[in-house]
Amino acid sequence: MGRTYEVATVGIDDGLQGFTSDPFGSSFPSSIGLRIPSFVPNNANPSNNRYLFLLATVGVGAGQAKKIRGWRQYVTIGLNAATTSTLVRPVEFEVVTPGFRFPDGNVSWHLVREPPQLQGQKQPTTNLSNFIYQDADQPALLYQTASFSVASGYYTSSMTGYTPPLGRMGTWEPIAGLGNVHDLRAGWRSTEAWDTSLDALVPGPCRISLYASVLQTNPSTRPAANNPTSPSVGDPPEETFIFKWNAQGPGGPESVGVHYWRVAGALILEDC
Repeated sequence: MGRTYEVATVGIDDGLQGFTSDPFGSSFPSSIGLRIPSFVPNNANPSNNRYLFLLATVGVGAGQAKKIRGWRQYVTIGLNAATTSTLVRPVEFEVVTPGFRFPDGNVSWHLVREPPQLQGQKQPTTNLSNFIYQDADQPALLYQTASFSVASGYYTSSMTGYTPPLGRMGTWEPIAGLGNVHDLRAGWRSTEAWDTSLDALVPGPCRISLYASVLQTNPSTRPAANNPTSPSVGDPPEETFIFKWNAQGPGGPESVGVHYWRVAGALILEDC
């Protein structure tokens, strides 16, 4: 048995502006996962309206192999519940119901083997921390085109346009039948993630990557549920959270109602 280790999503968090996130003096405070912009792209091709996140990736050299012992998924819904336009006060809820989705939004997960490939074009100046053109070697929201109304170090702020680098998907080779997953089947709090819950051997040369594709919901236009006057026993906890928080406001940036807030993934690997 070789070295066993985990690679997981960590990224810049706009909810920590003005604070630190660890004792190492990072330039941009970070937290679990990657923030999902509240902006809803509206491109002519519906496939271009989905955000593409690289959650975790690791290289495998020629003549080498790695075993994926387990994996984990994490997604939250939330909103900014600040009472002024200059503050960020996130309130978020971890999605725990495996099949939960918004009526106009969803998340798909993609555990894939990527053969070696040439690097793309020179990365443009629109790159930000965890917001990278076409491809990255660390967790990031990947983009083909993007625009912002106001310059900011946080890609969640003032986004006005986005298209994903769809060309990357043509190189994906599904691992263990998990190339396109539409539910939460590897919970973040799973006690089995480190206990050979997957055990998939992947030979090199290649890259092992976990992606998430997010279709963001639009709280102002999605069909409203005919909720009872109060949440009922047996309601999915996500619907209870939406019921309690969706009408909150006014507030600061992203106080548009409950939407997809954060996404993360983890790979538990063994060197062979």
